[in-house]
Amino acid sequence: MKTKHFNPLVALAAGFMFVNTSCSKVEDLYNQPQGEVTELIPNSNISAAFNWATTKSINIQIAVDDQFDGKYFYKVEIFDREPHAEGATLLAAGVAKKGQDLTTTASIPTGLQYVYVKQTSPTGITSYSMLEVSGTTISKSKIASGISAATINTKGISLLASTTSLTPATAPAQPTPVGEEIQGNVDVTWSEASSKKKFIIKKDEIYTGEIPLNAGIDNMVIYVEGTWNRTGKTINLGAKNTIIVLEGGKIIANELSMPSNTPIFTNFGTAEFNRLTANNTGYINNYAVLNVKERLSIPSEGTFVNTGTFITKDIVINSNGTFNNSGTVTVTGEMNLPSGAQVLNTGSAIFKKVTGNSNTGILTNEGYMSINELNFINTVFNVNCHTTVSTVTEFNGAKVNIAAGARLDINTIEKSGGVLYTLGKESILDVKNEVTFTTNSNTITGNTGSLARFKKINLKGHHSVIYKNLLTISTDNHPISPEYQTYYLSDKDVNILGYNNSDVVIPNSGCNDGGFNHPTTNPPVDQTPKEVVLGTYSYAFEDNWPSTINGDYDMNDFVVDVQIIKYQNTANETEKVVLKNKIRAIGASKHVSAAIQLDNVLAGNIKSATYSNQNLLGSIIPLNSKGIEEGQTHAIVSIVDNGHAAFGANVGQFIFTHDNSYQPIETEITIEFNTPIKDFSQADLNPFIVNLAQTTGGRYEVHLVGRKATDKINSSLIARQQGPQGELSSDPFKTKRNEPFAISTPVSFIYPKESIRITTTYPDFMEWATSNGDSKPFWYDNIAN
Repeated sequence: MKTKHFNPLVALAAGFMFVNTSCSKVEDLYNQPQGEVTELIPNSNISAAFNWATTKSINIQIAVDDQFDGKYFYKVEIFDREPHAEGATLLAAGVAKKGQDLTTTASIPTGLQYVYVKQTSPTGITSYSMLEVSGTTISKSKIASGISAATINTKGISLLASTTSLTPATAPAQPTPVGEEIQGNVDVTWSEASSKKKFIIKKDEIYTGEIPLNAGIDNMVIYVEGTWNRTGKTINLGAKNTIIVLEGGKIIANELSMPSNTPIFTNFGTAEFNRLTANNTGYINNYAVLNVKERLSIPSEGTFVNTGTFITKDIVINSNGTFNNSGTVTVTGEMNLPSGAQVLNTGSAIFKKVTGNSNTGILTNEGYMSINELNFINTVFNVNCHTTVSTVTEFNGAKVNIAAGARLDINTIEKSGGVLYTLGKESILDVKNEVTFTTNSNTITGNTGSLARFKKINLKGHHSVIYKNLLTISTDNHPISPEYQTYYLSDKDVNILGYNNSDVVIPNSGCNDGGFNHPTTNPPVDQTPKEVVLGTYSYAFEDNWPSTINGDYDMNDFVVDVQIIKYQNTANETEKVVLKNKIRAIGASKHVSAAIQLDNVLAGNIKSATYSNQNLLGSIIPLNSKGIEEGQTHAIVSIVDNGHAAFGANVGQFIFTHDNSYQPIETEITIEFNTPIKDFSQADLNPFIVNLAQTTGGRYEVHLVGRKATDKINSSLIARQQGPQGELSSDPFKTKRNEPFAISTPVSFIYPKESIRITTTYPDFMEWATSNGDSKPFWYDNIAN
């Protein structure tokens, strides 16, 4: 408030009183003010329950997974953002080990949805977790980072329920050939085929003729012990007919075509084709050597079984077709998985490119698999044993399941959108270059000891990825969500740490390329914080308490920043604090003093309070030999005794530092306690200003809503002002319209210019107030131009 109606005689007396506080009682400084009542938010209905707080206190309990059996302390720090984010604010810190959780309190912004818990192990390994703020308590149980090497000692094949209906392929015993022997180059006639149906190309014989296998005759069987050479020709294998190449036999053709239903081609020898095409339900079995130079086509509802060696350029699987490999497969071109297609590998498979475009397509690896390029739209990818992929051009809506003890290595994931990654117990997902998660929510769900490593993560928008369950995310410089946004979410049981800075140990399972074990060489030591530097809070006051007549609500009559530095013992108790104060504005037209009451600290528990600038002390806040105000129940330390004089100005002059006309005044108060304090935080600070001091009757104090007055406030004045003719509510620092005389913010407050209302400077302030703080909780971050 800047305009007052003075009684000159009383004003003169009051001026003398500020010089000599030992004088007799001074009457109220003002006559009954003349003018209009000022409303902060005109015509509003502010709830009496609204406390105008931008912060709240929360209880914290953090347990660590102590790998050193309680011999050393872990350092635990709680931040409002990712610990490596620029501007991250420390909310609380302490130590923990086996048998000693970190139990403390912290003051946090009311709108803060998540806090980030950073842990530093005795060997210096750092990690952090994201914890949702729900109510007034957050907790984190210890998470096991690994289990003994003997726990997993078998392949991952049976360790995750597979979504494929296929079972591993095995080679049957080859049949004994029965039939008419054929040789030379004479074609088999239709009549011969119809009557005899079974033919043998004997060992060491070369047959180049044609057999009518697609001429309306069924149940024909051709046994090849020697060589059937149809180079440059097409062999058409019709419905219900069979070709069996026996051990030592060989078949050569430009194309083996299976155009009709249920033909069977079985190879125990050597088969060479440019193309092998099955258009309808058919069965292809290779138990030896099959070389298809251009393309293998697996029919709809048909199967291809390989237990031998198979090489081709492209594989085309029609809908509901299956490919079951327990041998060796090399595909130098592309394989596609359409609707209902299933591929199971229990052997060794190398693919240049694999694509899938249906949520019923399934690729399962239970052996060794290497893919150069992978593109899955809605397709299921079961990794039950070690699998390597060079580049994923796109995962979109896919499901990637990594079995317990299995490993999936990928160099780069160019685009991942809406993908469900599920990691089994002690499984590994290792992206060695980078992954880009799009704005379609991806989910990575872990299990005990599971590890997801990403050399680099790119996030493209809101909820790009969600980390769930027991999971370690290992990455260098995890992306930071923009302030007050969540580009990623994380369960409290998820730890995030460096790509190569991990204490996770995963034993060799036979399916994870030797497991994971990168032990640090640093010797273990106690990780105790030397000092705990909390964030800066601002406190802004109007000086016209207890009246609002002719007020302006520019909230700049006194503005001070306060930062706490704590010195704690290993029981996480505070032995000493340093309060760093920065006085940034005095827009009051009257004398103003400022001090801090420690609401939960009795005066008798103060060992000493020392001041870096003795020139700021005086008689309005009289201090005793311990450096605290005399005659108070709770400890009170002085910020400044005469605000204007501290800046070399006269009472009534406006002092603002935002335009560099004055420089802020910085001072430190060091407070030592006789008995260490448990859970000391910003909530213990109760800054206030004195705008009228008296030796009897009490003084005028301006506090935040809901805070305690000191023993020296004018209690009779409060009683009058809370009466029918007064302006104060049951809370003496709130008007009957439930409006405040002071506010605080958990950041350095950019105070309004002189006579500019806070509701003008901060467009979101009114909505915050009228919603009782539910809407626009970070109103102080949106300042008008």
